[in-house]
Amino acid sequence: MAIGGGGSGGGPVGQSNSFTGPAEAIEIIGSHCFAYSGVVASVGSQSAATTRTLSFTSGNYYAKIRLTFSNDLTSASANEFYGIKMNGVEIYKAENEHNLDTVTNPLLIHLIIPPYTEFETLVGSSGDPMDTTTIISGRIYR
Repeated sequence: MAIGGGGSGGGPVGQSNSFTGPAEAIEIIGSHCFAYSGVVASVGSQSAATTRTLSFTSGNYYAKIRLTFSNDLTSASANEFYGIKMNGVEIYKAENEHNLDTVTNPLLIHLIIPPYTEFETLVGSSGDPMDTTTIISGRIYR
């Protein structure tokens, strides 16, 4: 049962402030927003369009966020692929080529998500499967 009594209520503005676990959705508390994908297993696919880590539609606000991708890929020869879509349109696509110096570096991106926007993050790897985590933290403005 959530700390706030199982439903909403108990916290400020009628919200329960307990963490209930990772999800694909964005959460809002007051003027802050966050999302935690948890550990998502990605298959070796040669592209970012294969494994979704977050997927949600923003509401009647815009969000200024900090998005972080990180993974447990330890191969110095496999590459990571990352993608971000808004309303089905790819707005960010990246490939991180591995070498021994970059294996554990997380990828940090700053974005603004407009109101009522479908938002999706995708990952993949060129070699071995990897466990990926996507985290969003930020602030909303109404």
